[in-house]
Amino acid sequence: MPPNKPPLYWDTSIFLAWLKNEVRSGNEMDGVHECVQSLRDGECCLVVSEVIRTEVLTGDLPPGVPGMFAGLLRRRSVQLAPVEQRVSSLAKLIREHYRRPPGGEAPRNVRTPDAI
Repeated sequence: MPPNKPPLYWDTSIFLAWLKNEVRSGNEMDGVHECVQSLRDGECCLVVSEVIRTEVLTGDLPPGVPGMFAGLLRRRSVQLAPVEQRVSSLAKLIREHYRRPPGGEAPRNVRTPDAI
């Protein structure tokens, strides 16, 4: 990862919105496109979980887009973070917290990839 570049952290839903060129209400996608341009210009770096390779099913993407996805992951400004024991242990705690939230809140099911 390039030194002294502010990191951005994306999850799969942001990647899919960008890759599929989703149309969202308001200006929601403007920020995503700005982030991509900042990456291309070398102004920031992107950190994503290695799990992204599994979650983004390239067979569901329009023609040419899987290559764009692979190309982005090869950029020097993109860091694929491995799922280490510390991360998986914390993900477990996050899932348990939301399954049994304090203060009488309704329980929520946080999917494993989202917790990671």
